[in-house]
Amino acid sequence: MSNGQPRADRTRARVVLAMPAPGCETPDVAFPAKRNRFDAAKTRRTGPLRNRPLSPPGRGICRLCRGARRGRPAGADPETRPGTLEPLARITLPGKGFGLALDDAADRLYITDATDASVTVVDTATSTVTGQVRLADKTTDEEGRTGFPFHCRELALDTIAGKLYAPCHSMQDSVLCVIDTARLEVEARLTGFGFVATGIATDPSRQRLFISNAEGQVITVATDMPQITRTVATAGDQLMNIALDPAGGRVFATDQGHEFFETLWARHLPGYSRKGSGNQLLVLDAETGATIRQIPTGAGPLAVLYDAGRQLICVTERSGAAVGLFDSESYALKDRITLEGHPNSLALDDRNGILYVTTKQGETGRPEETDLVARIAL
Repeated sequence: MSNGQPRADRTRARVVLAMPAPGCETPDVAFPAKRNRFDAAKTRRTGPLRNRPLSPPGRGICRLCRGARRGRPAGADPETRPGTLEPLARITLPGKGFGLALDDAADRLYITDATDASVTVVDTATSTVTGQVRLADKTTDEEGRTGFPFHCRELALDTIAGKLYAPCHSMQDSVLCVIDTARLEVEARLTGFGFVATGIATDPSRQRLFISNAEGQVITVATDMPQITRTVATAGDQLMNIALDPAGGRVFATDQGHEFFETLWARHLPGYSRKGSGNQLLVLDAETGATIRQIPTGAGPLAVLYDAGRQLICVTERSGAAVGLFDSESYALKDRITLEGHPNSLALDDRNGILYVTTKQGETGRPEETDLVARIAL
């Protein structure tokens, strides 16, 4: 979250593309003790994994993005064949990749640089970087420190409107950048998104989107204007990621509960009063923001994915080394799958019922240790 730039030898990253082998299917693999459906096949890494979108089953292309980690060079992030988790192609990026958004019909992959306030554009048909969108220029603060005013992690794409939305988090007032995907230019920068806004979910049919932040707010934006139409204080604090149930009118938000935010609030948001201990999934009414349910999770819930067909809410529990599967109607915990490392991001192969999970090694891990991709048969 620093405004300072990383060292040059730590900023390079790669994206890797992969396709399924003909006739290859992902099998169920039994997991001892907890009946966890964790497929032991994994892809080893040489650097940290980030978000992971999955293209339609017809092409079966998975995309991963990685950046360098301290103590090791920035490495390739082998993207995987869904059936074998083997790398197919590797694309070197100009910076440290973090969040991803895939426009499969246009053969485009958008990748945020978490340290450079930019979005890189990749042509997935040719496996080449074709452009970069600058979200902000560097500024100098009152103490003479130079850096970007905000940083971007997550992305959300609206292919109907031809817009890419990038919530950019700041310790003062976070920003939403609206990017025209035809011109690859920022056409609007909206302010008013509060302290460390990171989560985003779009609802194109209703011309709206939702953004969450680390002061427990969910903010609704009318995308046809664009402008903020509602800001709601929820029962949570650290709403890191959100998912939408468009048909049911619900928003699912992970409330992480990380202790480090106590320090951040004291320094940058004095007077903020923490509402709870986190480690929960909030179910909110999309129209009003009212709390429908507070669901206890394992430690450190981070990513959330809603599988409407299977009536599942999937949550990575980063500190708890697990993925929780919750019934989306009763909100009961159906299964908890233990994994190695820190489960991070999620992608769903809806047709085959396979959940992909990136898991990162511990922050104090040795450089030779590897990050992984896991498959879970739902």
